[in-house]
Amino acid sequence: MWELKDHKFGGLPGVHPRGEARFIDPVEVQFVSVRNELHAENWMLRRFDPETLRLEVPQSAHTAVIGGTAYQERFSLIVDRRDGTRFADVVVARPISDVRQHALRAVAAEHGLQACVRSREMVRANGVHIANVSMMRQRMTLYAKIPCEIEQQDVVRSLVREPMTRIELMEVLRNSKGLQYVEQMDCLIFRAYLAKLIDFDIQVPYGPRTVLQAL
Repeated sequence: MWELKDHKFGGLPGVHPRGEARFIDPVEVQFVSVRNELHAENWMLRRFDPETLRLEVPQSAHTAVIGGTAYQERFSLIVDRRDGTRFADVVVARPISDVRQHALRAVAAEHGLQACVRSREMVRANGVHIANVSMMRQRMTLYAKIPCEIEQQDVVRSLVREPMTRIELMEVLRNSKGLQYVEQMDCLIFRAYLAKLIDFDIQVPYGPRTVLQAL
């Protein structure tokens, strides 16, 4: 699991006075603050999904008047996806009532969003997946401000003819580009993955034998 206090890998020292988890978004290269670790895990799962275009942590509640009744809901995360759909995530540690779910859907719809209740069990259903996206965030944070579009294309070109394992691809990058650091090469792989240029199975442990292929 990632460490909120690990400054080296993008976590800020300590936590917010209100107990919020704080870290760096390596894609947008900006600080992010969410309510707690469960919200942070949901954020990572959304951020490192190639179908995600943009994320927003709402700073205020969304309101709507429906059938003469005023509703107010605080969404955990707004997710814009490549296909044009927009989700309003509501991360919950415990089940919520049908009445609350109805209110969430109604308010979300008024703002052009689809409410998505993300329970603790849903977010933490696959610990390997969370570990993978946590590692992606850490390694991409190390090189967040370093342009690498040319090297990223080298990753794609290397995989055009046939899939390779991670260790095979890294050997190619060492020989052709002189790259030495595993973290830097992983960053290139992850950027290409998020750009939907390459693919690998994010649901299983990421390691030397992970198979990478061009799309």
